Amino acid sequence: MDNVSRGILINDHETEITFKVSPDEEDNVPKVAFILFASDDGQVTGDGYKEYLLMRLDGEYCPSNEYANNELTVDRSRFAGWNQWKELNRDEFDCKVTFSLEGNTVISTADNGGISISCCTVFKTKAAKLYVALTGDQCAITNIRCS
Repeated sequence: MDNVSRGILINDHETEITFKVSPDEEDNVPKVAFILFASDDGQVTGDGYKEYLLMRLDGEYCPSNEYANNELTVDRSRFAGWNQWKELNRDEFDCKVTFSLEGNTVISTADNGGISISCCTVFKTKAAKLYVALTGDQCAITNIRCS
């Protein structure tokens, strides 16, 4: 992957990541996602890489796989429609994603332009260290902060 952040270690309770997304051209709508994974060196596609979750911030993609079951919940009660969402995402915008780790489960949450997303990831076999990386297409992801 060309446009992917370094791996961010998920701690034992809750990890919050905030960042800015800037479209690379005025008419582009960025495609932003995050990857929940494990690898020996904490890098996407590093040795021992296992991808548990790839979740887009538009709530359209969140499959289960051989390493984890993912159950996605999308709340669009504050969603004004795709045209307005695209307009909001054509300018620089702030994002926040949170990860709550408890035992064999991670709850991932995000909100973008009236789309609230929550995904429950249950590991079939959980690694000792879990990481998150941010990725995007047609955009720059900057000012990444973890708490």
